Amino acid sequence: LPGGEHRIAAPGKVKAAARVIFASEMPLGTAPGAGPLPDKKIVELIVNSRVVASREVPADDKEHDLEWDIDVDRSSWVALRQIPQVHSNPVNVLVGGKPIRASRESALWCIGVIEQLWKVRGKGIAEAERAEAEKTFQWAIGEYRRIAQESPE
Repeated sequence: LPGGEHRIAAPGKVKAAARVIFASEMPLGTAPGAGPLPDKKIVELIVNSRVVASREVPADDKEHDLEWDIDVDRSSWVALRQIPQVHSNPVNVLVGGKPIRASRESALWCIGVIEQLWKVRGKGIAEAERAEAEKTFQWAIGEYRRIAQESPE
């Protein structure tokens, strides 16, 4: 899953595939006291921030090919992660040309972040630029409100 975009005409199965490798020995630069490396790692397949599948992979310095067939019922982002070390870039899977609307909660979180950023930083913007900056902040909040309305609960 290197990132990018995949388009499908309608909801259905999508194949997610990756090749992973995990070190069997402690890599240089690892913090002292981090403890020994585990013999196995859990690789998780994430769709719209939710774990939909996982696989146990040996930490043996060898390549391992992973594949999943997943149901994609709406436009979504898909990524792999291995906590705490790795999170891939997402692959956007667009269904029927519709935009990704992961969740209303996510869009509302973004609104809260933008509002907080304006509260904390707005007064620090040069006075000559503040009105235009506020207009841009309000535009962003409006966009996320629209996205929240288009998103599932």
